Amino acid sequence: LRVAPRIEGAQQIYPTPAEDFTLALIEVNSGSTRLSTLSAEILFCERGEVTVANGEDALTLTRGESCLVPASVAEYSVSGQGRLARAAVALP
Repeated sequence: LRVAPRIEGAQQIYPTPAEDFTLALIEVNSGSTRLSTLSAEILFCERGEVTVANGEDALTLTRGESCLVPASVAEYSVSGQGRLARAAVALP
């Protein structure tokens, strides 16, 4: 199955048949990218090394590692060199 993503900044957002689920790929290059969220998210490092940070809290993910971003986090940043898959609850 091949679908065309919608491009929003560094994200490629892929349509899914589930209305309550979103999936995106994020290309992370040396600069920092700020992302906002309204729901819990799972970030999966597909390649490279990416640091996920919220204030003073930071976690570095390498290929095959993942983390949960809780719904209480309104905004976070990603930096490094790599690609993340981002799965989230779709909100209206």
